[in-house]
Amino acid sequence: MTPCLNLLGKVKSSDPPAALKASVAALLQLYADVDEVMAADEGFLLGAWLKNSRKIASWDGSKGVTSAQLADFYEWNSRVQVTTWAGGYSRREWSGMVHGGAAEEQPNGSGYYSGRLKLYLKYTLKKQREEQEQEQEQEQEQEQEQEQEQEQEQEQEQRMPAALAAAGPNTFTAVAGMDCNWDDFGKSCKGQGVDACKAACLKQPKCVGFNYPGGIMKSGCTDWEKVRCCCCCCSSSCLRSCCCSC
Repeated sequence: MTPCLNLLGKVKSSDPPAALKASVAALLQLYADVDEVMAADEGFLLGAWLKNSRKIASWDGSKGVTSAQLADFYEWNSRVQVTTWAGGYSRREWSGMVHGGAAEEQPNGSGYYSGRLKLYLKYTLKKQREEQEQEQEQEQEQEQEQEQEQEQEQEQEQRMPAALAAAGPNTFTAVAGMDCNWDDFGKSCKGQGVDACKAACLKQPKCVGFNYPGGIMKSGCTDWEKVRCCCCCCSSSCLRSCCCSC
């Protein structure tokens, strides 16, 4: 059984489904060969072990139970002892356990170890499908987010005050009740009058507008927002990117 377990250790759950199925099919064939070899010796037959276990029921002498019930009980204990008892402490790799022979063709038929291998394949493929579906859902969510961002940008452009487009070169238009959250570049005309702020903005190559009375100069505007506490003075050169924060 050691060669089988060594080969199983080389099977990667991350392999493509086709490669994974091919590896499991090759292992099942090896299991069948190993099972057939062990069937040549009565000492490696699961059936002989179970048959002898059931025989005990005929002379057990327990009261209140039938021989058939005792036989089933002893067989169950015998099966557990060579498989799952104490975490596999006393496991055996006998003929009838490694591979199920003809029973493998049935929907629920298999040997103990071949059955475990089939379960491994089944749930690994299921996990791969779930991960693939999850990746597809994430991609769809990202696409939806991108579409929403594009729609928001279009809405922001539509909300751009029409008065800005009508302004001439090097002129400023006051836009009351509008604000821009971003694009500060570290210059301010706070505390100065509107005309002084206009002059200061024209001296700055980056400046396309400023808030008033906050005096924060802007190099552009990526997010229009309605506000109550200030108005924006923007040069016509900003076109679709400008304004202020309070």
